[in-house]
Amino acid sequence: MTICLSLCLFLLAGLASAQTRPAIIDTSVDTRPYLRSLSGSGVQVVARYLARCKQPIAGLESKRLIDQGPRSDPQSEVSQLLANRFAILSVYQFYNGSTAKLFGKVGDASLPDTNCNAAPPGGRSADAEAALDAAAAISQARTLGQPQGSAIYFGMDFEYDPTSDGGEIERRIIAYFTEINRQLRAAGYRVGAYGNGYVLNMLLGRKLAEFAWISASASFHETSKFYSSGKWTLFQHEVDTEWFGEPAGNGCSRGLILDADVQNPLGADSYAGFWNAQGKFSINPVFNEVIANDRRFVCNGNAVVLRSETSKSTDVTDARACKTGKAVVIPPVAGYSYAVAIGEQAGKMVAVDVDDDGSFDGWTEIANLTEDFRSKPEWIGATAKRKAAKCN
Repeated sequence: MTICLSLCLFLLAGLASAQTRPAIIDTSVDTRPYLRSLSGSGVQVVARYLARCKQPIAGLESKRLIDQGPRSDPQSEVSQLLANRFAILSVYQFYNGSTAKLFGKVGDASLPDTNCNAAPPGGRSADAEAALDAAAAISQARTLGQPQGSAIYFGMDFEYDPTSDGGEIERRIIAYFTEINRQLRAAGYRVGAYGNGYVLNMLLGRKLAEFAWISASASFHETSKFYSSGKWTLFQHEVDTEWFGEPAGNGCSRGLILDADVQNPLGADSYAGFWNAQGKFSINPVFNEVIANDRRFVCNGNAVVLRSETSKSTDVTDARACKTGKAVVIPPVAGYSYAVAIGEQAGKMVAVDVDDDGSFDGWTEIANLTEDFRSKPEWIGATAKRKAAKCN
C-alpha cells in the first residue's frame, strides 16, 4: 500500500508539473463556449457568481450563474460545468465593489429590494443588506444544486484602511458578516470572504469567515502582510487575462476573460469550499504545491522582460496576447509585487509568463523575483521608490 501511494503521488506530481496554467479561475461570463478548451487546460475549479439581481453593467450580462439555467436543465451552464468534471466555487457579488454597499446604496441611490424593485431613497443598514444577500445566495445555491457543507464566498472588493474613518466601515462589515453567518450556517453552508488583507484578517479573527480569498490588488491595505502570514485560503494573482483567443486577421478572436487563482499549499485545511457533481471537492495538495512552486513575486521595481535569455538589455519582449478581440503588447517590465509564472532557467535568466495565460512572454533575471511564493513584497506607494526597489 505504501509503494502504491508513493507511486501514485509520483505520477500525480508528474502530471501537475506538466501544466503551466493555474487550477482555479474565476470569470464573469458564460463558460459553455469554452468548455472544450478548458477541459484540456489543467483547470479544475471554476468560480462563478451569485447575486440577488442582475447588474445592468456592460460585460456582466452573464455574470450570474443562475441566469444560465438551473441544475435541473442538463444544458444549463452549471450542469455542463459539472458534466465536464469541473468543480465550482460559489462567490456572491452584488455591487460589492464599493463601501456604499454597506449602506444599501449604489452611488446615492438605494440598492434594489429582494424582488429587484427600486427601493426608497436612504439606503439600508449593513445587516439588512446582508439579509437580502444571504437569502438570495441560499436560494440560488439550492437551485444550482450546491451541496450543504460547501462554501459561498462574499466579496468586500474595495480598499479599506480603518484609520481613514474611525472604524465605521469595519463595524458595518462585522454587522454584514454576522447576518451572513446567521443565515448560511442555518442553511448548512460555510462562509468565505474575498477582499484585502486587513478585512480578511479581521473576519478570520472574529470567526465570521472560514475561508479567506485575497483580491489581486497589490496596493490594498495589509494585503501583502496577510499573504505572507500564510493564513489565506485562495489568492487571486492575475486579473482580466484572456485565454483561448487566437490571431485572426489584424486582431484576435474573442477568448475567455478570467482571473487566475491559486490555493494555499500550506493551508491547515486542504478543503477550500469547492463542490462538484458528487458533493464537496478538494484539489489534490500535490497540484497546489506544484502550481505555487512554479510562481514567484516580482521584487525588483525594474524587472525588465527580455526577448530571449541572451538578449541585450534593450532587446525587450515583443510578445503579444489576445484581449477583447485585439492583439496587445505584453508590458516589457513585470509589475512590482505581482506574480509571474516561471519556466525554464538558463544561467541567471528564467522564462516568465507575465499574464499567466499559459504562454511564456520572455525572460528576466532570476534575481528580479522572490526565491519562492511564500512571501509577498510589501507594496510601495511612491512611484519613484517602487521603481527603484531591489530584492533582498
